[in-house]
Amino acid sequence: MNDPRIYFAAERTFLAWTRTGITLLAFGLVVVRFGLIQEWMEKDVAHATNWHSLVVGGALWLTALVIQAVSLRQFLRYRATLPADQVPPGASSVLPWVVTLVLTAVCGGLLFLVA
Repeated sequence: MNDPRIYFAAERTFLAWTRTGITLLAFGLVVVRFGLIQEWMEKDVAHATNWHSLVVGGALWLTALVIQAVSLRQFLRYRATLPADQVPPGASSVLPWVVTLVLTAVCGGLLFLVA
C-alpha cells in the first residue's frame, strides 16, 4: 500500500522546523545588527558596547543550529524506518542535507559579517 501522505507529512514537519531555524537566525541577525539589547539596557546608546547584542544574537544563532541539526536527524531517522513503497519515487535523500547546510552556512556567514 503506497500512501505518499505519510512521507510528505514527515517532510512538511522537517520544513516547518527549518523555517523555525531560519526565523531564529534572522532574529539573531536583527539583534546583532541593530543593537536592540543595548537600547533596552543602556541609556547612552552612542557609547554602548555591542557585547550584549552579540551574546543574545549568538545564542539565537546557536539555538537555530541545534534546531536545524535535530530536525535533519529526526527526518532522516524517520525516513529510514519507512518501507521502500512508502517513499515516493524521485524523493531525494541528499536534498535535506543540502538545504540544511546551505541555509546554515549563508545565515551564519551573515551573522559573522554584521558582528
